Amino acid sequence: MHLADFIESHLDLLVADWISFARRLTDDSQDLSDDELKDLAAQLMLAIAADLRAPHLNIGRIATLHAGRFAGPATISRVARGHAEERHRHGFTLDQMVAEFRAMRVSVTRRWTTHAEDNLATTLDELVRFNEALDQALSESIAHYTTQLSRTRDMFAGVIAHDLRSPVQAIAMSAQALRQVRMNPDTTLKLLGRIEVACTRLRLLINDVLDFARTRLGDILPMNLQPASFRDIVLRAIDEVSASTPGLRIRKQLGDDNAMGCFDEQRLTQVVVNLLMNAVQHGDARAEIAVDLGREDDGFALAVSNHGQTLPPDVLATVFDPLRRGAQDASAARVGKGVGLGLYIVREIVRAHGGRVEMQSGDGVTTVRFWLPADDARVSPPPFLPPLPETPASEPEF
Repeated sequence: MHLADFIESHLDLLVADWISFARRLTDDSQDLSDDELKDLAAQLMLAIAADLRAPHLNIGRIATLHAGRFAGPATISRVARGHAEERHRHGFTLDQMVAEFRAMRVSVTRRWTTHAEDNLATTLDELVRFNEALDQALSESIAHYTTQLSRTRDMFAGVIAHDLRSPVQAIAMSAQALRQVRMNPDTTLKLLGRIEVACTRLRLLINDVLDFARTRLGDILPMNLQPASFRDIVLRAIDEVSASTPGLRIRKQLGDDNAMGCFDEQRLTQVVVNLLMNAVQHGDARAEIAVDLGREDDGFALAVSNHGQTLPPDVLATVFDPLRRGAQDASAARVGKGVGLGLYIVREIVRAHGGRVEMQSGDGVTTVRFWLPADDARVSPPPFLPPLPETPASEPEF
């Protein structure tokens, strides 16, 4: 059996090998579904099979490949670039991505050995062509991955600088005004309020950046789980955001249950503050934000909703990925709304508590909802969250 025929007829088996290996490389933060892994693997293997059937470009092919001048079938290039983009978006390292190609090479060659032609020359020729095609895909993926990495770093630095400039400027101008000798007490209080708001923005930004760096370096967010009231944590977060956001209207429905459990109060406050700030930044300023807390599935569920633009499915699919908003819309007006880490940090903290988080959007309403387990359910969060209630919401930070 020719290698191209083997790849096509045993595609499911080879893809299963790919998925099994990729799963050993990943952790919970790299949330690629089996369907995503399957599609990428199948597309690449079918592209290589098509290349094996194409006319043989044997003269100087390997030399030009290693010289970086090889221009093979566009299908392999396109699939390889798409593979690199997905791996970069889901937090794979370059070493992990390269390891996937090594695993594919071993899987295909070992399994095909028992089906190869008796003609040794033909077998060797097909193996050489397969390795050339796979090396082309690997080369394309590495090049595209490094390009994406450089763009992300540059964009991240630019967004951080932009977001830091505004609160620092507000603090500097307010401090300069306070140096005036004869100032109205009301004006003084107003300027001090601006400084407090700016400091809050700086603190939130710094916390998000530090947590982002920690998770991307492979560290687990440290959790200090202590008995605490989820309801009190939510109220404290609402007070914090309300103090720094004049005119904010929040409709809260928290019930009479204190929702006692083991939580990291500081981290969980950070989650609720991030969700509220996300709703403030991307919601309709004229509409109130809804905060609903209740018991659900042996745990506690909190939903933060506000009016705003309905989000399409492709945005919802990546909304918890870091820097997605900045990457999709790099205009100064949009960049000024945040570095794009808030929802990513929310997801990581919720996961560290053993919970789940999701977003739904429709009819001008967007809701972020997360579930945390009670003490006796901490090891087994429910596989899916139930449908969200009809409550107001907005465009999130992505």
